[in-house]
Amino acid sequence: MILQPAYAILVGFLAGSLSAIGFLFIGPFLKEKINLSDTCGVHSLHGMPSVFGTIVSAIAANGMNAAVMV
Repeated sequence: MILQPAYAILVGFLAGSLSAIGFLFIGPFLKEKINLSDTCGVHSLHGMPSVFGTIVSAIAANGMNAAVMV
């Protein structure tokens, strides 16, 4: 699957923003509510952006399939 450079930059920017939001808000929230200590920030750095990337990839692949069928 080939993604145009502008879309790849946009997806990367959104994934990076999601990671920063995770560090600022979601990490402290999880620490307070369920006492989850993510000392290395793995959840925010790898977990959330990868889930986001997976969802975007699924949407893009579905869009490619729809374009081919038409």
